[in-house]
Amino acid sequence: MKNSIEISVEIDQTIDKGWNNFSQAAQIAQWYFVSPDWHCPTATIKLNGPFSFRMEEKDQSFGFDFLVRIQ
Repeated sequence: MKNSIEISVEIDQTIDKGWNNFSQAAQIAQWYFVSPDWHCPTATIKLNGPFSFRMEEKDQSFGFDFLVRIQ
């Protein structure tokens, strides 16, 4: 994929809690942001496929989209 970045993540949680937090769109939208003035307004997960989410400042002055594939 052109302009892609590969990232590895270790989660200091039980397997069940870690999987729950990374596999449910509602969970991602509640915790996946860089600081209190940012938020994750949308997250979409497809079973056995990619998931995407939007990160943006709460005042909507800047934002970007992530597309993630878990392998």
